[in-house]
Amino acid sequence: MDEIKRGMFHATGKCYRAVIKKEWKKVEEEFTKKNNPAAIKFPVTSSNDLALHLAVYSGKEEPTRELLSLLVRNLEKKEEDIEGDFWKNNEGNTPLHEARLRQ
Repeated sequence: MDEIKRGMFHATGKCYRAVIKKEWKKVEEEFTKKNNPAAIKFPVTSSNDLALHLAVYSGKEEPTRELLSLLVRNLEKKEEDIEGDFWKNNEGNTPLHEARLRQ
């Protein structure tokens, strides 16, 4: 496994544990590390949920807002294009779908 993937797996594992404990600041800290900015786009569950999906599932506005802001900042720096399947979990739902389902 190359170094980038290893870093992402490490970051997402830490992220998942922090989400379970509802430690949202730790989630944000993990994704702001210099060596893991792309990890925010990496699924953190076996259902291919992103950290953003999990923030939506929490029902809390603050973590969802913070992760969206972090994602936008990361995309602006990298000028990356993320369309289509990037956003979808195994159910085919994006974080926006999940937010709407929870209303």
